Amino acid sequence: MLPLDRCNASHSCIRSWTGGFLAILLASIPSEIRAQTDVRQPKTVDEAVFRSRWVGEQMDIQQTAVAPLEPSIMPSEESPFLPTLEEINRSLGAGLRVGPLEIRPSVEVGWEYSTGNNNNGNTGSANNSAFLAPSIALIYEREIGPWSVSAKYGGGYVYYVNPDYTAAGVGDQRNPFQQTGSLQIGVQGSRYQLNASVSAFYGTGFDAEAGQNNNQLGLNAAVSGSYQVSEWITTGGSVDTSQNFISSSQNVQNSRLSAFGANGYVNYAWTGKTSFQVDFGAGQDGQTIGSGSDQARRYAQVLGSVIYRPTEKLNISAGIGARYVDATNSDSAQQTGLLPAYSVRINYTPTEKISATLSSGLQGTDVRPSVRLDLTWQPREKTGLSLGIYQEQSFSTIETSQVRVARGIVASLTQRFFRNVDLSLSAGYERWYYVNGSGNDNTNTDQNVSQDSPYVSCLMNWQIQEWIAFRALFWAGTGEQNNSSSPSVRASVGLNFTF
Repeated sequence: MLPLDRCNASHSCIRSWTGGFLAILLASIPSEIRAQTDVRQPKTVDEAVFRSRWVGEQMDIQQTAVAPLEPSIMPSEESPFLPTLEEINRSLGAGLRVGPLEIRPSVEVGWEYSTGNNNNGNTGSANNSAFLAPSIALIYEREIGPWSVSAKYGGGYVYYVNPDYTAAGVGDQRNPFQQTGSLQIGVQGSRYQLNASVSAFYGTGFDAEAGQNNNQLGLNAAVSGSYQVSEWITTGGSVDTSQNFISSSQNVQNSRLSAFGANGYVNYAWTGKTSFQVDFGAGQDGQTIGSGSDQARRYAQVLGSVIYRPTEKLNISAGIGARYVDATNSDSAQQTGLLPAYSVRINYTPTEKISATLSSGLQGTDVRPSVRLDLTWQPREKTGLSLGIYQEQSFSTIETSQVRVARGIVASLTQRFFRNVDLSLSAGYERWYYVNGSGNDNTNTDQNVSQDSPYVSCLMNWQIQEWIAFRALFWAGTGEQNNSSSPSVRASVGLNFTF
């Protein structure tokens, strides 16, 4: 029996920026064009906005269980003599393979228009530019006996030809560059399993909380395992950490968010459908802004849970317990001392086309309940929908001792027309407020930072051949706006070549 899947507070207090359907959807170069119609679960608006200019495949993002749509170009019959034109096209777009290593290079040439130029520094005057955007993806996957290894890397760069075009920022941020990677190692025996994972990203993007472009480096690592003591008893645990570094901000000092958590559990299978579990956990969330003192919230927690699975399609878990929280370098901090804790999670998958997950919890260092509702629906072979509604929290990256509580909704629709034209629509809205160390809820004290992050986007992808595609993108939402209250608008067209 696996441990209760709960929202560990050590991760709820880190904006890791990892995840989301929209990061791929809004990329200027979809080297993901071969799998453009995959339905990916939306995560948060912040992630979508920050990664909206990233190119290529992002290897720290996990796909959902919803099956991808069928390939746009079907295989042709094999020829015993010369390869057909379709076979040549497929070989050009299939990348390179060296043993278990797959290499997928890609490049896009196009043109972009934007109403927003950078507000600070050497503000440019141009509102459009041609661009060149190369990217590469490396994938290594193997299974050797009980061991499995998966290593992935993706990198991309956008070069804007016009030096006066600064919609993506100025200086080293003018031409966005990013790298993402992940490593997963697992081993499973007859009575045990052990898994280790590491993911990382580095890139430039628009930070909605700071109200400007900056560079971010994120690291996440976790080790978990379980051991079946007897037919009825399973024990296990996990250790995880997250680090997020924010640098090169123009108006805000460099900052760092960190988290560490450890958890152990014992699970007793009462019946084939019901089990009881006790979790013990401890951890810390930290914040450092500029040269200021470190802020931290620490916790120790115990949680008793009931896990009930009446059918293969429905899984319900609920737990209640207690936690002790203290805060350093923060006077009269909220939610400290001996506090209650709870966790609820419901997963319902009535068919292969529909999946719904609802989770809520008040655990670890939380000052407000964390809530997440994820829905995916693929009503037809060529149609996919997803919806995410959330409330999450993390230390602020710009305000000392402030916990930023964000509420938002993100939705997406993918539709394939004919055999090779894909349309992707997405939209999201997020609003946040701060809970400060003195015990008062307040609105943003920095007037240069918006409390709202809306966006809407539309992406059309026409797969002309297996190795070449035409892409058109429209984006409107949070971004550099030349001191205007109107949303930043961006449109681009381009040809993508996958080798």
